[in-house]
Formats: sequence, structure tokens, C-alpha cells
Amino acid sequence: MHDTLSTAHNLNEKENSGISIGSNGNVYKIPSKEELEYDYVSIKNRAYEFINGNKNRKIIVIQGIGFVGSAMAAVVSDTKDSQGSVLYFVIGVDLPTPDAYWKIGMINDGLCPVVSEDERLRNAIYNCVKNQKNLIATSSEKAYELADIIIVDVHLDVKNRVFTGVKDIEVSIEGFKKAIETMGKYMKEDALVFVETTVPPGTCKKIVKPVLSKIRKERSIEKPVRIAHSYERVMPGKNYFDSIKNFWRTYAGIDSESEEMAKEFLSTIINTKNFSLFCLKDTTASELAKVLENSYRATNIALIYEWTLLCEQLGLNLFEITKSIKVRKGTHDNIKDPGFGVGGYCLPKDSFLAQWSACNLFSSDVVLNMTMDAMNINHNMLKHTFELLKNSFNNDLQGKKVLICGISYLQDVADTRNSPTAMLADLISDYKGIPIVHDPFVNYWTERPNITKVSDIFYVVKDVDAVVFAVPHSFYLNLDINRLISEMKHSIIVIDAQNIITDDKAIELHNARCYVKGVGKGHWNALLKQNRNLLNIKG
Repeated sequence: MHDTLSTAHNLNEKENSGISIGSNGNVYKIPSKEELEYDYVSIKNRAYEFINGNKNRKIIVIQGIGFVGSAMAAVVSDTKDSQGSVLYFVIGVDLPTPDAYWKIGMINDGLCPVVSEDERLRNAIYNCVKNQKNLIATSSEKAYELADIIIVDVHLDVKNRVFTGVKDIEVSIEGFKKAIETMGKYMKEDALVFVETTVPPGTCKKIVKPVLSKIRKERSIEKPVRIAHSYERVMPGKNYFDSIKNFWRTYAGIDSESEEMAKEFLSTIINTKNFSLFCLKDTTASELAKVLENSYRATNIALIYEWTLLCEQLGLNLFEITKSIKVRKGTHDNIKDPGFGVGGYCLPKDSFLAQWSACNLFSSDVVLNMTMDAMNINHNMLKHTFELLKNSFNNDLQGKKVLICGISYLQDVADTRNSPTAMLADLISDYKGIPIVHDPFVNYWTERPNITKVSDIFYVVKDVDAVVFAVPHSFYLNLDINRLISEMKHSIIVIDAQNIITDDKAIELHNARCYVKGVGKGHWNALLKQNRNLLNIKG
């Protein structure tokens, strides 16, 4: 299927366009057109052998095998009927490019392309590739010819993450349309197109259906295309697999047949006994549900930010306050806590998809003002942590070495997409400081390869001027603070942006003559006043 050349992260993908480097460092040779044709024939034979003699088995092709697609591939290929028989032959498809092909290589090696602590996810991929032999990946577009169901999990992004006006929102819809066109050229006439990608509301009806209908007309296919939408709620982390298998699902079809096909498929892969399906009667409603769901979360996060600023000035512990409020189950238990910032694939962009859709697909004059304000607040939220840091040095960061603990955007995962740490590191550099990063889950920081990354936090703390705890990884929550203090050669600034440092640990740091500040932790002000003179801090 592929050639594994070596393990090296220092190879330049741009200069070596014939290779693709995996998240584990493995290097994969990108196949030629001739090799892809051979690849397709081999996969076709395996797929037909799998379904031969069993009409209940189906071939599923997943378009895009990134953070969602790879997890979906694991769940679908792991699915069995009541007798324990495997139901699906799963083919993951991605591009033969340096940025994408490594995912194909890793899956075919039985490895999860996403660094994850979820053992069930890793085991499912390995078992389905190596033992059950019903999961495989390729860059051959012809794979779509084999599919009974095509699951769309392709990347769809927003170019500008700051709202300045409805006409300024740019959605990378052309890449998505191209992916739909590609499948349309090959797909069977009765295949179901099952869109999981988070898309602007109206996409299935106003983009996917017209694109596929045009191609089907060119192919002389008279049967109407079957399309369904069912958005994912994938949550990277220790419950990655279960966030698909054991979680609620909303779905809709563009017609009754599409709806029924989607329901039948979802009923096999989801534990519907405990997590029921919710059917909406319009694909636009399903598409809007996803972006509304994430807009609600984003607005909740933005709300707590201004209360964070107030509590810091009033000398109050906002974490204790929100904890006391969360006892009101069903109405207030989902209030957010103060934090570092908003990252990941979904929250920084999904609300923009809704506003873009309103303007460009429906010619609506509605402006989601509160939602757009929340997006801007969240985008700039990490600047508050930076201000705490900068003010601690009397606004002079020149030459200061700052260790940022946490690169990923989420606890105990290696996902660095849109991580607030990137902007914090950039701000430190802009002010002539020296950012250094540590993360127990991230081996290589793709977005900022030139920033120094260290593996031993206890060694590097000997030579830094400040530490910012940015991500609540278990490693940091369980950190031996006394050992950290013992390794320090001098007093330092400590900024807790994610409620990682307990009050007891803050006192230990205070006793070691460190200057400790925390986002949402105004009650630490008393400690700060006692230690300001020790570090020659004004104000």
C-alpha cells in the first residue's frame, strides 16, 4: 500500500514533495498515478471479497480521514451485528499530498493518525486493519465507485477569525465543492452522500445537491441523488471513540428515502439503546443545529470573560463562585469557568459559517450581533493572560525567557489546531521576549516549528524568568510543585491561566518568593502584594 521510509521530523515537506511526514514522525512515499491504479484494483478485490455472499454488508467510503474521519473510520469498521459479524468494509480516502498522505500511511500501518490517549480508538484501528482486515485507506478517487455510503468529513474553514462585517467573512467553500465534485464523478447512482462536515446552513440543498445533480445529468443518471446531514460531536481525548459510538445524534435527509437510509446506517453504528437519534425534517435545520450548538458554547465562554476581569479587581475567586452556581442542575450547571482562550477546529469558526450562510445562501439581512461579539471576545481572550505576564515585568519583556506549559488547545490531547498558545508565543516574541514551550502530548509543533520546545520542565525552569500554565493537562495538575521550586535558581513569575495551581500550591510558590497571578483568581492579590517588592515589581 505504501512505503515507510524513516522516522524523522526534520525533513522539509515543501522541499520533498514526494513524501509525507506523519504525526508520529514516520515518512511515507506519495504514490504515483500508476501505483494508485494498482492500489485501487487491490482494494476493489478485497472489498468485493468481503461483501461476497452477504448482501447485508456494505462498503463505506470516508472522504477525509483527519480528526473526525479517522475516528469515524474506527467506529464504523468496528461495528458488528447482533451475532458479532462485521457489517462494513471501510475505505478512508484523502489527498496524495505532503500535508495529507501520511494519514493514509498511518492507517494502513494500523496506527491512529491522531495522537490520542483513547486506547479503544487506537485498538479499533489496529484490529480492523491488521486482524479483521476491513479497514484500509487510499488516495485513489476511484474508491468512490465502490461505496454504498460516502461519509463527507472534509476540511471546511473560515479564513478570518475576527468579525469586522458580514461581507468580510470568507469561507473556503471552493475546496469543499471540489471534494463533492470529485465523488460525484465516480459514485454509484444509489449511494447515499452522508455529510458530517460542519457546514454553513443550507449547504446540502444549495451546494451539494446542485453540484451532484449537474454531474449526474452529465453522466446520464436519472435517479435523484440521496443526501443526508448528521453532524459529528467528536471530542478528542480519552473518550474520543465514545464521542461517536456512545453519544446522541441529530440527522436529516433531503427526502424521505435519504432520511431512512441515514437512520438505518446510524442505528447500526450508534448505541441507540442508550443514546437516541433525533430526526429533523430539513437538512438546513440539522446544519444550523451544529453551528447554533457551538455558538451557544462560544457565547457562554465570552460571557464569563468580563466577569473574570471584575473578580480579579475585586479580589474574588471566580472559580469558587461558579462552582457554587453550578449546583443549580439543569439551568446553571453548564456555566463556564475563566480560562486562557478558545482554540480547536470548531468554536473559533462555526458561528461565522452561520452568518456567512445568512448573507450568501439566503440573502438575509439578519446580523448575529451577540454571537459575532462573542467570537471577537474569544479570539482576543488570551491577551488578558499576556497582559498579566507583561504587567508583572513592568511592561518590559525584552530578553525574558517565558516557559509556556501547554501547546494543545485541550486537556490531555495533542491537538494544536488554533491553539491560543500560538498567539501568546507570538505576542511574547513581538515584545522581544523569548517563548519556550512544553507539552507532554505534543512531539512536534507544526504551526510554530521554530519556537524552542523542551521535554523536561524541571530542567528548563532553572533558567526561565516566568512560567505560564496554559493547558490543564493532567501532568501539570499533578505536578510536584516542591520539586519545581527546588529546581529554581531564582524567584520567577508564575501565571496560572487555567486553574491548574491550587491555593495551597500558590502559597508554596509564594513562600519561595515567586510572584503568582491567576486568571479569575483575584483572591491571590494578598499574596501578590507581599511579594511585589521581592521581584522589584511596581504598581
